[in-house]
Amino acid sequence: MTHSIGRQSQPNDWREQTLKYDYLVIALGSENNFFNMSDIQKHSFTMKSIGDAIILRNHIINILEQASLEEDNKELRKSLLTFVVVGGGFNGVETVGALNDFIRESIIGYYKNIYVTEVRVILVHTTEKLLEQIDEPLGKFALEKLKARSVEFIMNSHVIDATANNVKLDNDNNAIIPCYTLIWTAGVTPNKLIADLPCEHDKGHRIIANNYLEVLG
Repeated sequence: MTHSIGRQSQPNDWREQTLKYDYLVIALGSENNFFNMSDIQKHSFTMKSIGDAIILRNHIINILEQASLEEDNKELRKSLLTFVVVGGGFNGVETVGALNDFIRESIIGYYKNIYVTEVRVILVHTTEKLLEQIDEPLGKFALEKLKARSVEFIMNSHVIDATANNVKLDNDNNAIIPCYTLIWTAGVTPNKLIADLPCEHDKGHRIIANNYLEVLG
């Protein structure tokens, strides 16, 4: 195994260690899957780690600072105060709820020249149901709670392209949403280390295991 020494963004050195073990538990989690859409990968934020959350928090503060200065340019201000989250699974629902609260509470506390009614927090999802991994009533409950907190929903739609200042959907009119904040939580894929291990995998590159979570053979 290797780990960096010093700042994560600019490590001074890399250290290597050899570990001995009796049992190896592989629990690396997943990575973001952008489905080969490079522009979306380039222009979106992700939410897979504490580091991702810190980067997004700092970005939002920066965006609110910019919006507070743009009192005369209404269109720019509107796009700065539009935030799009893609994906209605656990990660997307948790992210959009926390994002919505953080933005609105920050405005009330620190940005007296921005009205919370100017803010749009939008969740885009590919089907008509949230949290499809759980019971439908819980998904409906989450939807209604988030709507009551002013989160907007665009269902049965895919984000198919993005630039630094807009998001394009594949719905009936190929809608374009002007915004400077796109957060991608719409797909995952196994860690590359898992996908490359010399053992049997399914079509999604996940390791096939027996009833004891042991690698076959």
